[in-house]
Amino acid sequence: MQDQFRELAAAALRLSGQMLEELPPAARASTDMALRGGARAVLEFGPLPAFEYARLVLVEREGTRHTLSSVTVKSGTSH
Repeated sequence: MQDQFRELAAAALRLSGQMLEELPPAARASTDMALRGGARAVLEFGPLPAFEYARLVLVEREGTRHTLSSVTVKSGTSH
């Protein structure tokens, strides 16, 4: 299980980094300032087991949440 978690964590880091890079410069600067002020960036995905979306969410110290970026995964059927 450790290897699968390591792979998931590495993929989450790549995806969240890419999502941050795609933010407009002003949003990136605001996010950086918030992170330095104690906010956290959280990557959410779901719903299980479908994994239909991933969201990068900024969680302020007080608990207020702001979606920074989201990705919708379109799944196809395979036969």
